[in-house]
Amino acid sequence: MTRSTRQQRRTVQFKLDALARMKESENISVLVKELGITSGQLYNWRRRYAEGGTSALRAGGSRDPTSRAKPPHLRDRVKELDLRIPTQSSR
Repeated sequence: MTRSTRQQRRTVQFKLDALARMKESENISVLVKELGITSGQLYNWRRRYAEGGTSALRAGGSRDPTSRAKPPHLRDRVKELDLRIPTQSSR
């Protein structure tokens, strides 16, 4: 299965509409089937929207691997610590 068949990029407006429907929905399983997404995607969009608003829902998601499933304060701390660790030089 290729990326395009298993994961489609959704527009910000699609995500906002999905989140609005989520608030009104009594059954998330039915909603995600109607939308053609997974419940994990929907909950991820909700979390990202809560943390960063509309801009956090931009198409393509985050390109920073340290941002996955980490609150912003922890993500910043990881970056800070990464800068302190000396890199090994090749011999």
